[in-house]
Amino acid sequence: MRAKLEKGSTLIKSIDAKLKTHAKLKLINQCDIFLPTSRRMQEVYYPDVATKIHVLPSAIDPSRVHSKVCRDDEKIVFAYIGMLSKLRNFELILAAFNSLKNDNWELIISTVYDVYAQNSIEDFVNIKDKIKIVKSDTKDELLDVIANCDVGIVLLPDIDIFSTSIPLKIIDYYTSGIPALISNNELHNTVFQDNKDAWLCIRSVYNRNTFFIEL
Repeated sequence: MRAKLEKGSTLIKSIDAKLKTHAKLKLINQCDIFLPTSRRMQEVYYPDVATKIHVLPSAIDPSRVHSKVCRDDEKIVFAYIGMLSKLRNFELILAAFNSLKNDNWELIISTVYDVYAQNSIEDFVNIKDKIKIVKSDTKDELLDVIANCDVGIVLLPDIDIFSTSIPLKIIDYYTSGIPALISNNELHNTVFQDNKDAWLCIRSVYNRNTFFIEL
């Protein structure tokens, strides 16, 4: 019975999403120009746009730029901000940290999904004391948290919902002056140069469920 209910719920959500997309498409075609954040976003979600298209990628807001904080310690502090869910494979990131031999690191998580984060961390007893969950009530507070870290994490599955636009958390990391570990996908390769602008991370060739983080 539960399986039938979940299947029915998924079907309803799919139909609802298609209706909303159709409605948005009608509005877009009434405009003079459509400004998607990437060509791939337009091709995947709005392939039938008839109006003029101009790609306008997400970018840093100069008024929000924060200076990177130079700490006295030698540990590497990672930041993970934003949403958490099974779809985002957050537990996979924790598993990658759990496999590290070097223990000179710390992970700061800023999310409104603090209960989900705490429950996920409980499964990794060996590293739970190296992970802190913080809440940021404003954008400036969030950027301050990031500025005290060294590396941002944006490792997401290579599916359309995550790979058709540059995640806003990447913009937040770079606004606060820290580089990021990001998913190696087609879009990111058009914007970031590996080992120069970011570290493009791929899943293991022998295990698609593994990320490598090396210190």
